[in-house]
Amino acid sequence: MSIIIKSTRIKTKSGAGNIVRHLLDKPEENEDIQIIQGDRERMREAFDKAKTKTKVPQYALRHWILSSTEKMTIEQVMQSVQKLAGEFKFNPEDATIIMHQKERYGEDISNQHYHIAVPEVLENGRVMTNQKNYAKHEKICRELEHEFGFSHIVGKHNRAVEYATKDLNPEVSEVAKQLANAPLPNARYSAKKYQEAKRSDIDIKRLTKLAKEQCTDINSFKSIQARLDSLGLHIQEGTHKRKDGSLTPVIATQDGFVLGSVGGILKRNSAEVSAISEALQMHREGMQEEQDIKPVEAPEIVPTTPTPTETTTTPERHHSGMRGVMSMTWEEKLNQEMQKLEQIYNAPHPELIEESAMSKAERAKNSIKEQVKEMNNLKEQYSKLKEERNELIKNKSMFNNNQKKSEAVDEKMQEMFEKIARLSAYMAMMILHKLGLSGPPNAEMIFTDLERNEILKNYKEHELTNVMTKQKEIREKGIYKVAEIATNKINDQIEEWKNRPEAEEAIKKYGIINRLINFIKDEDNELTTEQKEKLINLSKSGKIEEAHEFQTDINLERYRRGMEEDSENEQEQDYEQEPKQEQEHKPKPKKSMSLGM
Repeated sequence: MSIIIKSTRIKTKSGAGNIVRHLLDKPEENEDIQIIQGDRERMREAFDKAKTKTKVPQYALRHWILSSTEKMTIEQVMQSVQKLAGEFKFNPEDATIIMHQKERYGEDISNQHYHIAVPEVLENGRVMTNQKNYAKHEKICRELEHEFGFSHIVGKHNRAVEYATKDLNPEVSEVAKQLANAPLPNARYSAKKYQEAKRSDIDIKRLTKLAKEQCTDINSFKSIQARLDSLGLHIQEGTHKRKDGSLTPVIATQDGFVLGSVGGILKRNSAEVSAISEALQMHREGMQEEQDIKPVEAPEIVPTTPTPTETTTTPERHHSGMRGVMSMTWEEKLNQEMQKLEQIYNAPHPELIEESAMSKAERAKNSIKEQVKEMNNLKEQYSKLKEERNELIKNKSMFNNNQKKSEAVDEKMQEMFEKIARLSAYMAMMILHKLGLSGPPNAEMIFTDLERNEILKNYKEHELTNVMTKQKEIREKGIYKVAEIATNKINDQIEEWKNRPEAEEAIKKYGIINRLINFIKDEDNELTTEQKEKLINLSKSGKIEEAHEFQTDINLERYRRGMEEDSENEQEQDYEQEPKQEQEHKPKPKKSMSLGM
């Protein structure tokens, strides 16, 4: 079990909103969120404290992330905070500690990690130091691992840890010395890359984990490419140069988003990465050569008797007359058919688009920006009226007219309440419309008395309508919840589209053609010249089903011959095992002649 500590600094001008939401208000990204110490107000106070200084510091909050390969106890977490406090000179009681639990894509990684938020401005008014923070993090990790009896991890700053602990903690220093001499592990992706992927709605954790799992037991470049292609990924040249001058091979999505280096994601050493880089270069040059080949016009071709695998020229009849065109090889013909089939089973839904719930929720939120401003204004007016009414009732007496005044204010409040309810209903209907769950709302907001009563009832009972008047965090959670329902509904329809009979038939035919190509090209098949020519001619003619039937006949014939040979071998073995006296009176079994021999 190892410990990892990372940190970021939150700028004063950015405010507390983003970091508070990230740590406390994103249940859609975490299975569980628990506050161990502190609260959101303590984090907000850190920004207020920073702004009150004469010279406002650039950063207001230090944010640490504490993770481990196995679950840590609360006592171990608090001991870790004490270590950080001692190294960075802050009061551990000022720290806000929050536990997040989520599925982690990696080997031996705990599904729990801890966020530790501490004000940058310390109790003495000075700003917390940030010097050599990476080395300090590794020093704390090595010390904690030693104290807890955990295993150690190789880091970039173990040499610094060795010198820093040489006198105070010789045992940790010796461990750091050994780790400093070990090679650094390849990171699958950086924290920056993770955030970029998150903004692009790419699940980089899942994709890198699947890529590694799919390619663990293979070394062939073609096989690796094929496995990655099944995940919608491919290998391409990156932008960073290696020591030998070649560009680092990276793994990217079909849209060109680079997940990381081949070595980091697939956990390959330098020699293996070099081999992949060379294979990629050869593959790229090979593709370029094919692209550079220019077709020759049909009249310039000297007629010859072609072999089955040669490119030939045949006239093609069009309505406008005869025109010479280049015909394709059998393999090109089949590849063209496979491309057509790919277009069928990969065809997007004619109306629906696959989209994440987060993206849908964001679009829905943007559609009600103006209504949110209006809602905040109405709520403010309502609060003022409520204060005015309470003040009138408080000072009511027989000598003033406060009773009638309070009743008049009550009427205004009721009118304001109806406006809020109508606007809430409009906002809820607009969100449902943007999520594709209903038609557009009534833009003029004109309702009958019956509809108005229904709206007032729904305002109290309908969850989505009700959350429109709540704080931003609660409102956004409600929108996300509905967005999830919409996303699941659309994804089910898209999945049904993908499994339509036409697509399933295309996938089936694609597999037949793929196996046919491999069957013809496989030298171990020992096809006769006649068999190979027939398969090629059928393929070139587009008679895929006939070629498949012929391939099946060949396989069945081989299977039958194999069964006969096995039977003959068993008879010979039985004959050899019989006593010599019995063999003399029993004729030796004759080999039967099978068809095609």
